[in-house]
Amino acid sequence: MILTKQEAKALAKTREATRAELYMRLLQIKLVGPQHSSTGICENIRLACSFPAYELLKAGINSWPDKLCDIFPVEGTFKAYAQASARNALWDDPKRLALLDYLIDCTEPLEDQS
Repeated sequence: MILTKQEAKALAKTREATRAELYMRLLQIKLVGPQHSSTGICENIRLACSFPAYELLKAGINSWPDKLCDIFPVEGTFKAYAQASARNALWDDPKRLALLDYLIDCTEPLEDQS
C-alpha cells in the first residue's frame, strides 16, 4: 500500500498524538501517582489510554534493557508481582520507578524540526 503525501502526514500526526497521550499519562503517574496503586504501569495505561498508546507502551517496555521478562518486566514472575501487589508495594520498587523514567524518556515529544 502506497500512501499519498496527505495520508502520510495524517498518519505521522496520529502517531505523534498517540506518543503525546502516552507521555502525558506516564508523567501523571510519576507526578501524581498511579490511578490504580495495586497495578503496575501497563494496567494503569491500559485503563486510561487508547489501544495505540498501550501498544506503544509495550514496545517501550520491550526495549528496556533491565527487564526481567516481557510480561512482568520488574518482578520477573507473576508470583512476585502478585505478592508485591498484595502488599500494596508495587510502587515502592525503585526498579518500577526506573522503568517509568525510561518510558517517559522514550515518549518525550520530539522537537519540531520544521
